[in-house]
Amino acid sequence: MSALTGAPAADDVRSAGLGEAVQGHFERARGRQGGGPGAWIIGRWIALKHWLPKGQLLPEHVLRRRHRSIQILLWLHVPALFAFGVLMGNSVEHTAIDVSLVALCGIGASLERFRLKARIIAASFGLMTCSAVLVDLWGGITEAHFHFFVMIGVLTLYQDWTPFLVAIAFVVIHHGVGGMLDPRAVFGDNPQAIKRPWEWAGIHGGFVLAASVAHIVAWRTNENQLLRDPLTGLPSRLLYLNNLKLGLERLTRGPARGVAVLFLDLDRFKVINDSLGHGEGDELLVAVAERISHSLRRHETLARFGGDEFVILCEDIFDDEDAVAVAERVLKAFSLPFQLAHGETMAAASIGISVTTDPNQDPDDLIRDADAAMYRAKAAGGARVVLFDEVTRERALARLHNENAIRKAIEREEFRVFFQPEVAIDGEHIIGLEALVRWQHPERGLLGPGEFISLCEETGLIVPLGTWVLRDACRRAVVWQRSRPSEEPLILRVNVSARQLAQDSLSETVAGVIVETGIEPSQLCLEVTESVLIEDPESSIKTLTQLKELGVKIAIDDFGTGYSSLEYLRRLPVDCVKVDRSFVRGVPENEEDVAIVNAVIELGHALKLSVTAEGVETAEQLGRLQTAGCDTAQGFLFYRPEPPEVVERLFAVDAPAGADGALGSASASASASAPDSASGSADPAAGASAHLPAALPTAVARAQRRLIPPAGAPGRRRRLARSSLVAGLRAMAHTWASGESEPVSGDSPA
Repeated sequence: MSALTGAPAADDVRSAGLGEAVQGHFERARGRQGGGPGAWIIGRWIALKHWLPKGQLLPEHVLRRRHRSIQILLWLHVPALFAFGVLMGNSVEHTAIDVSLVALCGIGASLERFRLKARIIAASFGLMTCSAVLVDLWGGITEAHFHFFVMIGVLTLYQDWTPFLVAIAFVVIHHGVGGMLDPRAVFGDNPQAIKRPWEWAGIHGGFVLAASVAHIVAWRTNENQLLRDPLTGLPSRLLYLNNLKLGLERLTRGPARGVAVLFLDLDRFKVINDSLGHGEGDELLVAVAERISHSLRRHETLARFGGDEFVILCEDIFDDEDAVAVAERVLKAFSLPFQLAHGETMAAASIGISVTTDPNQDPDDLIRDADAAMYRAKAAGGARVVLFDEVTRERALARLHNENAIRKAIEREEFRVFFQPEVAIDGEHIIGLEALVRWQHPERGLLGPGEFISLCEETGLIVPLGTWVLRDACRRAVVWQRSRPSEEPLILRVNVSARQLAQDSLSETVAGVIVETGIEPSQLCLEVTESVLIEDPESSIKTLTQLKELGVKIAIDDFGTGYSSLEYLRRLPVDCVKVDRSFVRGVPENEEDVAIVNAVIELGHALKLSVTAEGVETAEQLGRLQTAGCDTAQGFLFYRPEPPEVVERLFAVDAPAGADGALGSASASASASAPDSASGSADPAAGASAHLPAALPTAVARAQRRLIPPAGAPGRRRRLARSSLVAGLRAMAHTWASGESEPVSGDSPA
């Protein structure tokens, strides 16, 4: 009985069902006994069928392919036996009659008008006939009888009990009847066998039976390896697909009911596996399989596809609500902790459901739809059930299309690297650049990272893409550094994703890029989001330490959003923390955000780390950050993400003295237009060059220049204040219209 539901275990239910079926057949057979010996034989035959091992577990296309191979082997025996008989001195007529029996069996095994089961019986009888003909043509010599055992091994390919029964019956009848009619043709010169043919027929039949048992054991062993999951003992994908096909076929014979596929995936199983070890992870999978099995009923079959993926087949359901009820019953089983060797562990799961009443539905499509619904359940937060619908199908198709498009885009080099300058907190100098990836889509134009980064993370394409961004950004940064004084190093910031950080070869990749591009390691800063670091702190510390040994700097991006402990922050080999834009956005109006920003700055300085503020949009925010002691800043108040061509102008040498006014106009124009990009009408980087002054000289800017209005310029400050007010009003209007808020400025990390 299940501890959770009080229902009997699935295996007990199935065993009980089989026992009831056998008992029912016995009762029906006993009821027919009054009808004569025929009814008794039928009853015993039915009982024997239930006792014998059940075959036909192979997919039909595999079974048909094997039958064709055996069919070819049977036909090859026809010319081979004819040639052998003639060479052994038998008459052509005698040999032709013997071989014609094999040919008749070959015809029966080849005719498509017969059912596959009948053709398998004909092929099995034909192979045994080949052995009997060989014995007859060879004069009953003992060595010829070994051909029977070889053919028994061939019949194992069917993985069915019927060919073995045919072989045993054939050997007993052939040796008994043939031994009486022509004993020397069967037993050769063996006098004891000639005297007692039926006794020796039983002996030979026993040998064939023993060989059949050995083959059945090997068959069952191989079948369990092929059709059963070695860890949990559940049906594998191959057996599940076969059961699903049979379930769909039964839809044509029964009342109007349906078949449902439930695709289950454990939430955050990787965290459990990495933190507790793979042994504990396997123990959890076994416990989950047992818990789910106890929550299922007789007509519901559980299988494991691999990893932490389980699939449930539900038959005889009336509508979608029945399938959802099964899924909710399974999820309820996860409400109690799992008892493992180290103690109790909680686990959760997401389930996707696909239902059909069409017997012609493709099984693979049904599983694919349930898988897509499961991903929607995970995207919605996990630990829930999602029923597949047309929206899910469209999303799944779009996801597949986008994944293929991204792969081709990497091959065609359609991605571009944009750069957002980082300035000193006094607004006087550009001290660094952050590399941000964009996709120059051939049809949709320039796409921001929100359109493709998450999919790249899921599919692993972020690894080659991130390596390309790092190489391209370093190559350009080396050129721009040459245009600056040596005492003013340009820090290049490049984002590192979770997938990249998990790669053991990350440090080797970074080292190779440093050597290839010639960038100074101290001028390269790799940014990792706080949420990525806390997923596996120990592994993160090891990887970051290897990177620090190369001489590069490490920064924690989006600091304050990942709930990392101060202990791990103290141990992490980092040089800089970046205050998340969500906190900077509330400065100075929101007192809580002001307090958080001040605390992060003080904490960073206490740990001897530099602090950078993201998403600075107004002069008031900059003033508060200056007062709090922030070191550097980024945001639309200074620059948008710019294409390399624009950044190259900023670092051009021999700038004319009158360029300051043009740069001031460019900064003010960029600040005033920032809300437009936040409205979602265009990517922020797409309009970067549109807001630069048309007459911007080719060589711009001395090293000392102001990026914000100097003190005593109230006109410019009023314009900035008005632009900030307009930004707020537009953001409110957009939120009202769309029903969800979006960041006013800033950029998603690459």
